[in-house]
Amino acid sequence: MGLSQPEELFDIHFFKHNPIPFYKFAKDLIYGKKHEPTPTHYFIRRLESEKKLRRMYTQNIDGLENRAGIKRVVYCHGSLTYATCLSCKSKVKADEIRNEILEGHVPYCVKCNRGLMKPSIKFFGEKLNSRVGTFLEKDKEHVDLIMVFGTSLKVAPISHVLNWLGSTIPRVLINRERVDISFDLE
Repeated sequence: MGLSQPEELFDIHFFKHNPIPFYKFAKDLIYGKKHEPTPTHYFIRRLESEKKLRRMYTQNIDGLENRAGIKRVVYCHGSLTYATCLSCKSKVKADEIRNEILEGHVPYCVKCNRGLMKPSIKFFGEKLNSRVGTFLEKDKEHVDLIMVFGTSLKVAPISHVLNWLGSTIPRVLINRERVDISFDLE
């Protein structure tokens, strides 16, 4: 794809300079095989319906949490559900740029006729939405259990949340691999 390293695919500076590799990749990522929510998603939805979930924070961008019916979810790295114009900030549903992407074209804004459309996900080099920090602050004093699923806990700043919350809150890790942070139950 003309990348010097794979990370460039999700680097905001590279994307602004050359969005073609991302959109070649995104064709399958956004409009390829539709994945279904897992039993874990439905477990979390059940916790929510029983009023036992304060909030779910996810670094995933696929939107499976919403498809599973989870309402109290914060997409820390955004979602592929929408796209935003980098010039005028106009926001559209991803389906509105679907045909352009499937035809192999880079989508541009129809409102301002010049802006590059970017999926509403966070690329390397972009700050997280302030909404993430607002919810973390709001939730901090109400956390009585932390459950962590399927992560390496290496992507900052979300990887630092456990330290920020403190070590007195019980922690459960459900994962395929061990991580560098201690948990009460793994």
